[in-house]
Amino acid sequence: MECIIALFLTTIAIFTLINMQPLAWQGAGKADYLGRAAAILQREMETNEYLIMTGNVPSDSKSCLDNDGNSVDCKDPSAVYSIFIAASNPATLPQNTTLLNVKVTWPGSKKGVGSSMIVSRQEKF
Repeated sequence: MECIIALFLTTIAIFTLINMQPLAWQGAGKADYLGRAAAILQREMETNEYLIMTGNVPSDSKSCLDNDGNSVDCKDPSAVYSIFIAASNPATLPQNTTLLNVKVTWPGSKKGVGSSMIVSRQEKF
């Protein structure tokens, strides 16, 4: 009788773990997308900050990357990440100062990840 009860409890535990497996895979997938998007966001922020500091203010743009980080056309089915870049000079900021906004989205994300930065540059003397 003890063996049957132990077998019954073990079976319930195994079925519970099997039912949790899809949720674990889904969570791992979201974490992978989020990690890659955060790395892309950081790279784009640093690249555009450098461009602004050297006097080359980027224009508003949208670009797309595949899962390996290669640039692809946004209509391409392999496009996974969409990168939106907006640079502006609001009147509330001093001259030679740019507000940089970058947002990265991927399929299944409602908001994606984004960040903004105020970049200023000195005029050459």
